[in-house]
Parts: sequence; structure tokens; C-alpha cells
Amino acid sequence: MHSVSEAIARILAPRVDKYFGIMGNGNAWFIDALERLNIGIIPVRHEVGTVAAADAYHRVTNEIAVATTTYGPGFTNTITALVESAKARVPVLLVTGSAPQDAPRPWDIDQAAMVASFGVETFTANPHDAAQQTHTALTQALRNRAPVVLEIPYDLGTLECIDPEFENILHAAEELPQPEVVCPDMEEVEEIASLLASAAHPLIVAGRGAKSAAAQVIDSANILRADVATSAPAQGLFN
Repeated sequence: MHSVSEAIARILAPRVDKYFGIMGNGNAWFIDALERLNIGIIPVRHEVGTVAAADAYHRVTNEIAVATTTYGPGFTNTITALVESAKARVPVLLVTGSAPQDAPRPWDIDQAAMVASFGVETFTANPHDAAQQTHTALTQALRNRAPVVLEIPYDLGTLECIDPEFENILHAAEELPQPEVVCPDMEEVEEIASLLASAAHPLIVAGRGAKSAAAQVIDSANILRADVATSAPAQGLFN
């Protein structure tokens, strides 16, 4: 059987390719499990960099990455990047240690309440549902385009995982959910095209979302003889 920390690592391994982190005693067993699965983490110098790197990885590849830190001050160091991910709607899974469930210590804080204040959801892994909580956390991050926190309480990480759904989730042949794509109907498309065609000085302002359709956006600008501008994340699109 596997520990709670190893169960989490095994559920994530076939679904996530990149892990950014700093090891502390709150996430040491999780990182050890990744290493034994021949995955390992990409180390960064500061906890805020774990989330920032996972965020950047998604923006470039459109794939979700995992960030991992310890609890308490190690966790609070991630907040600036976590807020940025939440406000920019970037899916990131932050796997972190947290206070022992039975006896919080003087340096422990209510991490779930802290991130809830800016709209980030927290899931807590326990021996009886670690696999389910991990799968749900990952699914929620992707479906809602949002960062999500998965906590491993300090006194539970090494306990045996007795989640009855572990094997089913581990071996499930599934496609991870993708955010819903909102498409305009043809009447809306025709109205937009008409307005653009009749504009004397059209301007195309492209943001991060336009990068996946760069060729089409450039073609549209050429056809319309439009001026162009970008947000900072899309800088260079029209070069």
C-alpha cells in the first residue's frame, strides 16, 4: 500500500508533466514520492517562484503544472503569485503541507481561509480520500481555469492511504477537462465582420488569448490594413 503523500504523487504522475518546488518538512514525503517515480521537481530559489513558474509554464504550453511548498511561512510566500494566477485565471495546482489536524502548532495558520479571501479553493488530503481529493483538485483547476490548493496535513502525509477509489482513479483512461470554449453564433460573426469592414481606421488589440490563433489574427490585420497593438503577454505577436 501507499502513503497519503505517495498516493497523491501517483495520481498526478500520469496527468501532470512538470513540478516546480522547494522542499520543506511539510512536503518532503510528496517530493520523495515523485523522486521514486523518476519524476522529481524543478527547483526554484523562493516559494513564490514555485507558483510563478507553474503559472508561466501554463501560459506558454497550455498545460497544467504543479507547484509545491511547505506550510506556514513557506506557504504564505506563494501568495503574491497565487493572487496573480487567480486574477489572470491560470490553472495551477499547489500541493502544500499544512497544520496537523489534531494539534495545530504556534507557527501554523489557516491557509484555506487565507486563499479563500481571493477566491482560491482548498482541498485537504486524508487517508480515506487522498486520491479523490487529488483528482478533484486537478479537475477543478482545469475546468474553472483557476489555481487550486491541495493540502497534506503534517500528521497525515505518511499514513497509509485507504481511499477505496485509489485504484480506479489511478488506472482511469480519461482526458483531463478543458475550459468551455464560448463561440459566437454566425449572426454575431457577420455583425463583427461588417463593422470591421466598414471601419475607417480599425485597430486590433491582441491579448494572451490570441497567441494560439496568431496566424489568423495576423491575416485579419493584413486584410483590414489595421493598426495593431498587444498586451504585455502577447508582445511580439505581430512581429
